[in-house]
Amino acid sequence: MKIKIIQKFNKQIKFLVVGGMATFTDLIVLMLCNHILHIELNLSITFAYTASALVHFSCNRQAVFKNSTISIKKSCVRYIMLLFVNYITNVAIINICVNKFNFYLLAAKILATGIGMIISYLMLNFFVFKGNHSERKNDK
Repeated sequence: MKIKIIQKFNKQIKFLVVGGMATFTDLIVLMLCNHILHIELNLSITFAYTASALVHFSCNRQAVFKNSTISIKKSCVRYIMLLFVNYITNVAIINICVNKFNFYLLAAKILATGIGMIISYLMLNFFVFKGNHSERKNDK
């Protein structure tokens, strides 16, 4: 029974593990930049987001969506679109939570990450790595 559940949700489980790795990277870099190095908040968010994006794309491409028929070139372009959507969402949520509602930075980041996770899974599954075999042959 447990094995059937794991097999059925294998992709989602891998996505959560990769997301956890990317989130860990994001949080460590954010706290390092903002609290230890005292880099301005939005610049700290940007550094952290960039580091986590590298982990997120490479691990998702290799582990979660390894059967994707989209070329790496095309998936990178699509992933940049995803990053833009998530970055704007991330900055907006963190700034609203911290500056308007006096959230602690980590709490705001966790909220923004949860919302970003939903957006990411949907866009990765239905846009970034979605495609058919003929697209891969024609787009190398």
